[in-house]
This record gives sequence, C-alpha cells and structure tokens, in this order.
Amino acid sequence: PGKEYVATGTLVDAQTGNPMQVDGANITASTTFTPQSESGTCNVSFIVDAQKIAGKKLVAFETLQRGGNTVAEHKDTSDEAQAVYVPGLATTLVDAQTSEHATTPSKQTQLVDTVEYAGIKPGGEHVVEGILYDKQTEKPVTGQDGKPVTASPSFTPNDSQGKVQIEFQLDTTELARHDLVAFETLKRDEATLAQHHDLEDTSQTVHVSEQPPSVPDERPGQPTENKQDLPTKPASSNKGPAVKSPLPTTGDPGTDAAAGMAAVG
Repeated sequence: PGKEYVATGTLVDAQTGNPMQVDGANITASTTFTPQSESGTCNVSFIVDAQKIAGKKLVAFETLQRGGNTVAEHKDTSDEAQAVYVPGLATTLVDAQTSEHATTPSKQTQLVDTVEYAGIKPGGEHVVEGILYDKQTEKPVTGQDGKPVTASPSFTPNDSQGKVQIEFQLDTTELARHDLVAFETLKRDEATLAQHHDLEDTSQTVHVSEQPPSVPDERPGQPTENKQDLPTKPASSNKGPAVKSPLPTTGDPGTDAAAGMAAVG
C-alpha cells in the first residue's frame, strides 16, 4: 500500500490469441493508482469503435507494474470472467423460389432473409427482428392491414456464430420496379445486441420487376394472334416435293386447272 502502480490492459481475439487491432493498432488502456490496502479494485477502460470489431469474442489481458517492473499479470483466453462478446450480423435477402435478388409481382410473394451472426454468447433465447423497407420511399413496406411487414423468429445459439432465417410473406402487386430492403435487429432479454440497417446494401435487397404482360385467352373458333414464329403447315399432305406457292382457294378463277397441274407435277 501507498506505492504507485500501473494497470495495463490489452484486448485479445479469443479465437486466435492475438491482440485485436483497429486501424493497425492494438487496443490497449491503462490506469495509474495508489492502493490504500493490500487488496482492492481498479478500473481499466477501453474506448473503441465496436463496429470495427463486430463479430468477435474478446478477452482482456492485464499486467500490473510498479516502478516499471511487472509484479502480476492475468492472461487467459478461456476465462469467461474477462471476456466480452461483440455481436455482428451479415444478411442475405432473396426470393424463396428462385434464390435470386429479384422477384415478380405476386399476391403471395415469399422472401427469405438469411442472417449470419457472430460474436454472441451461446445459450439463452435470442430474437432476430426483421422488417422490410421500400428503398424508394425509405419507409417500411406495409401489408393490406396497413401494418409494417415484419417477422421475428427466436432461437437459442449453441455456438458464438451461426445462422438463422427470417421468412417474409407479402403482396407485391403494387410494388413493381421497387427495391425491398430487409432491416434486422438481434435482441436478448429485450436488449439490442446488434443490428443491420442499410438501405444501400445490395445483399439484403430484392428488386420487384415489371408486371408481366397478360396473355389473351385462346377461345375455340377465334383466331390466335402473334403466331408468326410458328412453322407453317405444308399446304398438301401428299407425298412428294412440297409446293412452294400456296394453291388458290376453291371458287377462284382457274382453280381446277391449277389444282390439276399441281397434281400432275
């Protein structure tokens, strides 16, 4: 007691055992204190942009020094008491039928959002909340009831990383030429752990294409249009070389003679 000490901490990637770096520098912090008794506590505070270390499990390594000499240290990547989880999300939104980032207008469109998570503490029930946004309006997509299109599956992770799927069902008949973007929020015990909200992220975007043109019904006795591409049926079923020019119809002048000549030839 009564002597000045310096406690220094370094954040380490629990998976690799190497110091965690941001912009090429180790994440460190230190504090100087003078204890009044043989036992006590001191705080070492780290200031870091969590977005740059998202998806990691970090462990604090500590060294205690006096007069430049190390008198104690605590370095253990398996110690949960000195570990911190920094959750991160990566998502991919596609059409459920084609697995593409595009869909056609339909009253029953189904989209699947695959959410990959990392850096979360295993165990305990988690909820991932999904909501669809219209990129053009920058507002939530609403259903026929006027409420935002959402889905919120729950899961219990067995590992710090994995994936879960969100399924959206909606009517897209009025959304032709619009881009739909999924926003996700990961929660545990109502506390927000991570979120992914980015209107410019193409991975979590599905484009609704033009409404395909309607095809007229083909009714018996009515001619069918737009069949220029179909092969023309030969004018005669008789064996022999096909007649290149069409035969005149019955009742036209010279019909019998032309038919007779064609038969002879």
